[in-house]
Amino acid sequence: SNRMCTKDELGHGPDSVKVLGRMPRSILGVQVVHPRSDVLTRSQLDVVDGVVHALRNEIPWAVSGLDLAVVVAPFQVPDDEVARAAEACNEVLFIHMEDPYALHANSEKVKTALASGKPVWVSTNDTSAMDHYRGLVGDRVIACPSLSMPEETSHKPVAHYFDVVICGYAYPSRIRTVSALLPRLAGLRVQLIGDGWREAGFDALPTMSALDTMKWYSMTRAVVCLHRTTGDCVDGPVAPRLVARGYVEGYYGARVFVDRLRSDHPFEGGEVEWFDGVDDLVCKLRAYLGGDVH
Repeated sequence: SNRMCTKDELGHGPDSVKVLGRMPRSILGVQVVHPRSDVLTRSQLDVVDGVVHALRNEIPWAVSGLDLAVVVAPFQVPDDEVARAAEACNEVLFIHMEDPYALHANSEKVKTALASGKPVWVSTNDTSAMDHYRGLVGDRVIACPSLSMPEETSHKPVAHYFDVVICGYAYPSRIRTVSALLPRLAGLRVQLIGDGWREAGFDALPTMSALDTMKWYSMTRAVVCLHRTTGDCVDGPVAPRLVARGYVEGYYGARVFVDRLRSDHPFEGGEVEWFDGVDDLVCKLRAYLGGDVH
C-alpha cells in the first residue's frame, strides 16, 4: 500500500519471492491489528482500508487465523495490543507508514513484538530505514517501493517549470500557513499538490503516485514541507518524533524548506533550509529565489 496513493502492491520482485517462499501452504491464517480510525490521518486510513480490503478480498491465501499477525500503522497501536498479537500468532509483520518520521516509536513496537520470541517482519516505507530494522530483525525486512525512493531514478528535468511546490493533504494548520504565504509569493510559479486543497478554495493538483510526485519535485526550484500539527487530526498514543522530510523532496536537486515544528531530525547543517513561521520562510525563499518574493 502507498501512503500517497493506495496501491495493490507490497514489496518488489525479490521481496515478493522471499515472502512467498515462506508461504508454501495454499491457506494462511491472518489477523490484522490496526488503530481505531479516529486516531489515523486520512492517508493512513486509506492504507489501513487498502490492506484490510486486500487481505479480505484480493489475496486468496489469506483467511482469518493466527499464522500471521499483520500490524498496520504501528506507532499508533498501543503496546499491549502489539504484545497480544505477537503472543497469539506464529509470526508478525509490521507495515510502517511513517518511516522515517516515526522511526524511534516504530522500533519500540518491533522490540515489543520481538520479546515474544516469535519471528518478526518489517515492511518499511523508506529505504533509508532498512539498515536500522535489519539490526532488529535481520533479513526479515521488506521495502515497499511505492513508499520509498522510486526505483525509476533516470528522470531528469529539462527546465525548472515551478519556483515553489508544496505537497501534502490540506490539514487546517497547512491551510492557515498557505493562506498567509501565497499572497507574499505573487509573481512566482507556485504549485500545490494534495487532496483537500480544492475543497478549501485553492488551485491544486490531486494526490498522485510517489513517482509522479517526484517528477513534479524535479521540475521545481524549491519545495516547502509543512508538518501537520496537533489538532489537524486526532494524534495517537505516540506521535512521530524523528523528522526526515526532505530526502525525497530534494532527491533531484530542489532546495527543501522544512518548518521546525519537530525538533528531532537527522539532517546536518546546510542539508535543508529550516524556517520558523511564514515571515521567516518568505525571507529565506527571497534569499534563495531572488528578489521576487515580498
